[in-house]
Amino acid sequence: MVDASSRETKSRELIRLALVLRTGLDPASPPRHRGSTDRTSPMILFRFSLLRFSGRAVPASVMTMLFLVSPARSAGTDFRFEIVQVQPAGKDLTDVTVKLTHLPDGKPVTGAVIFQATADMGPSGMGVMTGKVTPQPAEPAGFYRFRTETGMAGKWALTLTAKIPGENDTVRGTVTFDAK
Repeated sequence: MVDASSRETKSRELIRLALVLRTGLDPASPPRHRGSTDRTSPMILFRFSLLRFSGRAVPASVMTMLFLVSPARSAGTDFRFEIVQVQPAGKDLTDVTVKLTHLPDGKPVTGAVIFQATADMGPSGMGVMTGKVTPQPAEPAGFYRFRTETGMAGKWALTLTAKIPGENDTVRGTVTFDAK
């Protein structure tokens, strides 16, 4: 069993070693410059006392951080965009409804802010062919609807970038659909 005095001695030795490593000066060694009667400068004593204090404060601060950290958050890869419906909306227009799903629980995500949406014909081998994407009002919560100006029939890719409230990561996803 380790008694309190040996623990205190070990603590002081660790602090002294940290001081030596940090400053290059050992408070137990004789002064380095001539004429000095002080063993250490006031700055060194201040650092030494600060290290001694912080040696006791570190466990308390670590415990505080453990209790105050925010709950675990999902990664951007824990979400997926899925096609719900693709419907012609007029000449060279297609309405695409997607659902943003939280993969661990399978529930639709509500309140996401989709701040970037692009469409192109990359799946058909014509990635330079792009179409304008306009967000539309969505019916049920967790579903997001877009009107795309497809320009021609074929396979299209709708690439979406979203920010989900309470999540640190940005969610990106691409869905493909057939424009008629």
